[in-house]
Amino acid sequence: MARAFRRPNSKYYKYREKTLIGMSRRRFLGYLAAGFSLSQLPVWVSCQRTESQERSSKLLPSELLLIQYVQEFLFPNDGLGPGARDINAHGYLQWVLTDDNYDADERAYIRRGMGWTDETALETAGNSFISLDSGGRQKVLLAIYAEDWGVFWFSLLLNLILEALLADPIYGCNLEQTGWKWLNHNPGEPRPAEALKYGVYLNKNLKPTNFD
Repeated sequence: MARAFRRPNSKYYKYREKTLIGMSRRRFLGYLAAGFSLSQLPVWVSCQRTESQERSSKLLPSELLLIQYVQEFLFPNDGLGPGARDINAHGYLQWVLTDDNYDADERAYIRRGMGWTDETALETAGNSFISLDSGGRQKVLLAIYAEDWGVFWFSLLLNLILEALLADPIYGCNLEQTGWKWLNHNPGEPRPAEALKYGVYLNKNLKPTNFD
Protein backbone atom coordinates (compact mmCIF):
# COMPACT_ATOMS: atom_id res chain seq x y z
CA MET A 1 0.00 0.00 0.00
CA ALA A 2 1.53 3.33 -1.07
CA ARG A 3 1.99 5.94 1.64
CA ALA A 4 2.07 9.68 1.19
CA PHE A 5 4.40 9.93 4.18
CA ARG A 6 6.46 7.16 5.68
CA ARG A 7 5.92 6.56 9.37
CA PRO A 8 9.06 7.65 11.24
CA ASN A 9 11.44 5.24 12.91
CA SER A 10 12.77 5.33 16.47
CA LYS A 11 15.73 7.57 15.62
CA TYR A 12 13.42 10.15 14.02
CA TYR A 13 11.08 10.09 16.99
CA LYS A 14 13.87 10.69 19.52
CA TYR A 15 15.18 13.63 17.50
CA ARG A 16 11.77 15.24 17.09
CA GLU A 17 10.93 14.64 20.75
CA LYS A 18 13.90 16.79 21.74
CA THR A 19 13.29 19.53 19.18
CA LEU A 20 9.53 19.81 18.76
CA ILE A 21 8.14 18.99 22.19
CA GLY A 22 11.00 20.71 23.99
CA MET A 23 10.49 23.90 22.02
CA SER A 24 6.73 23.80 22.40
CA ARG A 25 6.87 23.33 26.15
CA ARG A 26 9.49 26.07 26.58
CA ARG A 27 7.17 28.45 24.76
CA PHE A 28 4.23 27.40 26.94
CA LEU A 29 6.25 27.75 30.16
CA GLY A 30 7.51 31.09 28.94
CA TYR A 31 3.95 32.38 28.73
CA LEU A 32 3.31 31.30 32.29
CA ALA A 33 6.59 32.78 33.54
CA ALA A 34 5.65 36.08 31.93
CA GLY A 35 2.40 36.11 33.86
CA PHE A 36 0.08 35.11 31.02
CA SER A 37 -2.60 32.48 31.09
CA LEU A 38 -3.80 30.68 27.99
CA SER A 39 -7.02 32.64 28.30
CA GLN A 40 -4.94 35.73 27.42
CA LEU A 41 -2.83 34.46 24.55
CA PRO A 42 -0.47 37.12 23.17
CA VAL A 43 -1.85 39.11 20.27
CA TRP A 44 1.37 40.53 18.86
CA VAL A 45 3.15 37.45 17.57
CA SER A 46 1.15 36.21 14.58
CA CYS A 47 -0.11 37.59 11.29
CA GLN A 48 -3.75 37.07 10.50
CA ARG A 49 -4.44 34.46 7.82
CA THR A 50 -6.70 34.92 4.82
CA GLU A 51 -10.06 33.14 4.75
CA SER A 52 -8.88 30.76 2.01
CA GLN A 53 -5.78 29.83 4.02
CA GLU A 54 -7.88 29.13 7.09
CA ARG A 55 -10.32 26.95 5.14
CA SER A 56 -7.46 24.89 3.70
CA SER A 57 -6.01 24.33 7.17
CA LYS A 58 -9.22 23.17 8.81
CA LEU A 59 -9.93 19.50 9.29
CA LEU A 60 -12.36 17.61 7.09
CA PRO A 61 -15.41 16.15 8.90
CA SER A 62 -13.87 12.65 8.79
CA GLU A 63 -10.56 13.97 10.16
CA LEU A 64 -12.37 15.87 12.90
CA LEU A 65 -14.25 12.75 13.95
CA LEU A 66 -11.01 10.75 14.03
CA ILE A 67 -9.38 13.40 16.22
CA GLN A 68 -12.34 13.46 18.59
CA TYR A 69 -12.11 9.68 19.07
CA VAL A 70 -8.38 9.91 19.76
CA GLN A 71 -8.76 12.84 22.15
CA GLU A 72 -11.41 10.99 24.12
CA PHE A 73 -9.07 8.00 24.36
CA LEU A 74 -6.32 10.26 25.73
CA PHE A 75 -8.49 12.39 28.01
CA PRO A 76 -11.82 10.67 28.76
CA ASN A 77 -14.56 11.82 31.07
CA ASP A 78 -13.94 9.45 33.98
CA GLY A 79 -16.62 10.87 36.24
CA LEU A 80 -14.06 12.91 38.16
CA GLY A 81 -13.66 15.65 35.59
CA PRO A 82 -14.47 16.65 32.03
CA GLY A 83 -13.20 14.77 29.01
CA ALA A 84 -11.71 16.19 25.84
CA ARG A 85 -15.13 16.34 24.18
CA ASP A 86 -16.59 18.24 27.16
CA ILE A 87 -14.07 21.06 26.75
CA ASN A 88 -14.36 21.03 22.94
CA ALA A 89 -10.67 20.22 22.63
CA HIS A 90 -11.13 19.48 18.94
CA GLY A 91 -12.22 23.10 18.44
CA TYR A 92 -8.96 24.29 19.97
CA LEU A 93 -7.00 21.91 17.73
CA GLN A 94 -8.82 23.34 14.71
CA TRP A 95 -7.71 26.80 15.77
CA VAL A 96 -4.10 25.67 16.30
CA LEU A 97 -3.96 24.20 12.79
CA THR A 98 -4.87 27.61 11.32
CA ASP A 99 -2.22 29.42 13.39
CA ASP A 100 0.88 30.22 11.34
CA ASN A 101 2.77 31.06 14.51
CA TYR A 102 2.40 27.52 15.83
CA ASP A 103 5.33 25.31 14.86
CA ALA A 104 4.84 24.16 11.27
CA ASP A 105 6.49 20.78 11.88
CA GLU A 106 4.15 20.07 14.78
CA ARG A 107 1.11 20.99 12.71
CA ALA A 108 2.31 18.75 9.88
CA TYR A 109 2.99 15.89 12.32
CA ILE A 110 -0.50 16.16 13.77
CA ARG A 111 -1.99 15.84 10.31
CA ARG A 112 0.29 12.98 9.28
CA GLY A 113 -0.52 11.15 12.49
CA MET A 114 -4.16 11.08 11.44
CA GLY A 115 -3.18 9.40 8.19
CA TRP A 116 -0.95 6.89 9.97
CA THR A 117 -3.80 6.11 12.36
CA ASP A 118 -6.04 5.21 9.44
CA GLU A 119 -3.24 3.14 7.90
CA THR A 120 -2.82 1.24 11.15
CA ALA A 121 -6.58 0.60 11.30
CA LEU A 122 -6.61 -0.73 7.75
CA GLU A 123 -3.57 -2.94 8.40
CA THR A 124 -4.76 -4.37 11.72
CA ALA A 125 -8.56 -4.26 11.48
CA GLY A 126 -9.24 -4.09 7.75
CA ASN A 127 -11.30 -0.91 7.91
CA SER A 128 -10.92 2.84 8.32
CA PHE A 129 -10.50 4.02 11.89
CA ILE A 130 -13.79 5.91 12.14
CA SER A 131 -15.68 2.90 10.74
CA LEU A 132 -14.65 0.69 13.68
CA ASP A 133 -16.69 0.24 16.83
CA SER A 134 -15.35 1.54 20.14
CA GLY A 135 -13.59 -1.74 20.95
CA GLY A 136 -11.94 -1.84 17.54
CA ARG A 137 -10.79 1.77 17.83
CA GLN A 138 -9.30 1.12 21.25
CA LYS A 139 -7.30 -1.85 19.92
CA VAL A 140 -5.91 0.30 17.12
CA LEU A 141 -4.98 3.11 19.50
CA LEU A 142 -3.27 0.69 21.87
CA ALA A 143 -1.30 -0.65 18.90
CA ILE A 144 -0.32 2.90 17.97
CA TYR A 145 0.75 3.57 21.57
CA ALA A 146 3.28 0.75 21.19
CA GLU A 147 4.92 2.64 18.30
CA ASP A 148 7.43 5.44 18.84
CA TRP A 149 5.66 7.70 16.39
CA GLY A 150 2.39 7.04 18.22
CA VAL A 151 3.77 7.99 21.63
CA PHE A 152 5.07 11.23 20.16
CA TRP A 153 1.82 11.97 18.32
CA PHE A 154 -0.23 11.25 21.43
CA SER A 155 1.99 13.58 23.46
CA LEU A 156 1.41 16.44 21.01
CA LEU A 157 -2.35 15.92 21.15
CA LEU A 158 -2.40 15.61 24.93
CA ASN A 159 -0.40 18.83 25.30
CA LEU A 160 -3.03 20.64 23.24
CA ILE A 161 -5.86 19.12 25.28
CA LEU A 162 -4.26 20.46 28.46
CA GLU A 163 -3.88 23.88 26.86
CA ALA A 164 -7.55 23.77 25.87
CA LEU A 165 -8.49 23.31 29.53
CA LEU A 166 -7.24 26.84 30.22
CA ALA A 167 -7.78 28.61 26.92
CA ASP A 168 -10.50 31.22 26.43
CA PRO A 169 -13.69 30.17 24.63
CA ILE A 170 -12.86 32.65 21.87
CA TYR A 171 -10.28 30.11 20.69
CA GLY A 172 -12.85 27.39 20.06
CA CYS A 173 -12.80 25.50 23.36
CA ASN A 174 -14.27 25.76 26.87
CA LEU A 175 -17.51 26.96 25.33
CA GLU A 176 -19.24 26.76 28.70
CA GLN A 177 -16.02 27.45 30.63
CA THR A 178 -16.03 23.77 31.59
CA GLY A 179 -12.29 23.49 32.08
CA TRP A 180 -12.13 26.69 34.12
CA LYS A 181 -14.94 25.56 36.41
CA TRP A 182 -13.35 22.15 36.95
CA LEU A 183 -9.96 23.68 37.79
CA ASN A 184 -11.50 26.64 39.65
CA HIS A 185 -9.47 28.81 37.28
CA ASN A 186 -9.77 32.61 37.27
CA PRO A 187 -8.91 33.72 33.72
CA GLY A 188 -8.34 37.31 34.72
CA GLU A 189 -9.50 40.50 33.08
CA PRO A 190 -9.80 41.81 30.51
CA ARG A 191 -10.91 38.76 28.57
CA PRO A 192 -9.92 38.76 24.89
CA ALA A 193 -12.50 40.25 22.52
CA GLU A 194 -12.71 39.65 18.78
CA ALA A 195 -10.90 42.90 18.02
CA LEU A 196 -8.06 41.87 20.32
CA LYS A 197 -8.02 38.23 19.33
CA TYR A 198 -4.67 36.61 18.71
CA GLY A 199 -3.50 37.67 15.24
CA VAL A 200 -6.34 40.11 14.57
CA TYR A 201 -4.87 42.91 16.67
CA LEU A 202 -1.48 42.56 15.00
CA ASN A 203 -2.95 42.71 11.51
CA LYS A 204 -5.02 45.80 12.26
CA ASN A 205 -2.83 47.80 14.61
CA LEU A 206 0.85 46.88 14.55
CA LYS A 207 2.86 48.16 11.61
CA PRO A 208 6.51 47.35 10.87
CA THR A 209 8.90 50.07 11.95
CA ASN A 210 10.96 51.76 9.25
CA PHE A 211 14.40 52.62 10.62
CA ASP A 212 15.67 54.19 7.36
